[in-house]
Amino acid sequence: MRIERYPGRDDIALLHVDGGINGEIPEDLMGDVLGMIDTGVKWMVVDCSAMPFVSSAGLGVLLKWHKRLKERGGEARLACVAEPVQDLLKMTCLDSVFAVHPDIGHAADAFPG
Repeated sequence: MRIERYPGRDDIALLHVDGGINGEIPEDLMGDVLGMIDTGVKWMVVDCSAMPFVSSAGLGVLLKWHKRLKERGGEARLACVAEPVQDLLKMTCLDSVFAVHPDIGHAADAFPG
């Protein structure tokens, strides 16, 4: 996984997920994400194009980031979500928490600003 600023928008973080998300997020990445949020990132796009699965612990990590963004008036959106992950979001009612977009551009364009 890696995180970067969205081109042309310092208030949007773009998180590229390589593989599935589980509860074992490296400490430095967790710190980088929370640090970006604490220093002005209000919006986050999670690129799920290379994410075939997410565990319940991984959902907890996404919710933690989303909650931190919400506390600052922002939110996280998901892009390029595989069907099994979309099904899991529906089963857990998290499809009402995370907006899902067909690609990164659509997700980023949906944020104000």
